[in-house]
Amino acid sequence: MKNLFYFIFPLIAAAAYADDYYFVGGGTPTTGKPSGAWSHFVDGTLVPVDRQPLQWEDNLVFNSDYIKSNILYVTTTDNYGKDLIISNLKNDFELSAGKEVMAQDVYWDLSGKISVTGVEGVWDASKNSFTDNSKVLSFTYTDDSIDETLGGPRIHLSVDSIEMMADGTTATNIMTHKAKLNLGRTSKALSSITVQNDVKLYSRSALVMNATNIKINGIVGLYAEAWTNSATLKFNATSGSAVTVELGGLVAAKQCAEVSNAIDAAGTSTTLIFKNAAGTDYTYNGKLMDGGYGAGDGVHLSKINIVMDGEGIQRLSPQDPNNCFYTGTVTVKNGTLYLFNQKNAGDTYLKGGRLGILNTGHGFLTTGFHWSGGVLELDVKSASRDNLQIGGILEKVGDGKLVFDLNLTSADYDAIELGSSVKYDLLSAESISNFGESLNDDFEILGMDYSQFAADFFYDETSNILSTVITHVPEPEAAAAFLGGLALAFIALKRCGIRRSR
Repeated sequence: MKNLFYFIFPLIAAAAYADDYYFVGGGTPTTGKPSGAWSHFVDGTLVPVDRQPLQWEDNLVFNSDYIKSNILYVTTTDNYGKDLIISNLKNDFELSAGKEVMAQDVYWDLSGKISVTGVEGVWDASKNSFTDNSKVLSFTYTDDSIDETLGGPRIHLSVDSIEMMADGTTATNIMTHKAKLNLGRTSKALSSITVQNDVKLYSRSALVMNATNIKINGIVGLYAEAWTNSATLKFNATSGSAVTVELGGLVAAKQCAEVSNAIDAAGTSTTLIFKNAAGTDYTYNGKLMDGGYGAGDGVHLSKINIVMDGEGIQRLSPQDPNNCFYTGTVTVKNGTLYLFNQKNAGDTYLKGGRLGILNTGHGFLTTGFHWSGGVLELDVKSASRDNLQIGGILEKVGDGKLVFDLNLTSADYDAIELGSSVKYDLLSAESISNFGESLNDDFEILGMDYSQFAADFFYDETSNILSTVITHVPEPEAAAAFLGGLALAFIALKRCGIRRSR
């Protein structure tokens, strides 16, 4: 019992001192040895603290009304806190982890939320314009924390959720503030960023996430109200690097959002891996582009790659498709991905799950299509049937039949009279590869009753169109009876001929 008391008492004492920690920057700015770097309010007065913040307990507050220094050096490998609250920054601020732990792993775990609100700007209603006075907090490391041989510290940031609201409100049409946050800076990426739940960006907010590996277990939502107050999320601010981002889904309530690379430089790529949970269906209809706005090659040097590997549904319907598009690869392994891209995406790999094409008349353009499994869903009944345009090869990978879902209903099949046929154009491709002599051995149509209908597939090398002809054939019993009747008639005629010969 004595040992239990000695174990519990420090926890009770720590809880009693739990507080909001205001960074003031006096003395030696370090979380390991506060020495005046942090203070909290006691009877309306800021009082220095003598210990580092506690996980699950203490909030870290950065507000220019109290800050004396614009940089906080983190000199220990393990750092904790609850909420990180950023507001009213009147100068750019740097949270610099790993100053004295070069080439080591530095872990900063926030059990709560990062919340950001911006300082007031100037709104000119007559010009419908906003002068941005807001500043940014950057979570990064400094040049003097980099060893020439060993490199910089490997910083891992973990947080429960992120929420950014200019004006402290979720949605207005005319904002007077802007909220900014950089997790990792140009050429100084963090090793990892983990968000246990959602990332929510509201009107006039800008978040940069620059880490080698990013994992967002919840939903990334961009909830802006107007183009003058758009929400932007940018990844990968380090030239020539490859970043992977796992996310539980991407949502934009309106077309006032942008997702892209933070820079546009050759060799720079971000791979968005959608892990949407079973039963979910999310739609993103904002800007989705490599690294810049416009159709020229000069703004698509970096790449956005897309991977669908969840069990739910993700719909990517980017706004302004002539200027906002991605040229990276698309891979579907699991779940359902609906998309379109007015310009050429990179090669597409359908390995499992389902890939559907959105927005008939626009379609999805890709430089090549490699199909080893999964279902390709196409709307073949619309006026513009060439929804999938493959600028290079359509390749079959592996054995077995490739499956089309053509969205044909029972009424569509009933409209095909017995013995009649209907032709549907499926897709266009510059060439096809690894298919057998008969394409009927390579393709099938999902949900079609093969006892009543037959599908014949054709590739026209002149038009580069892959099409199918669906024919309504007699049911097996009817066909057998018909053939039996023909046989009886033939026998009867033969007997009649014998009698006549006598």
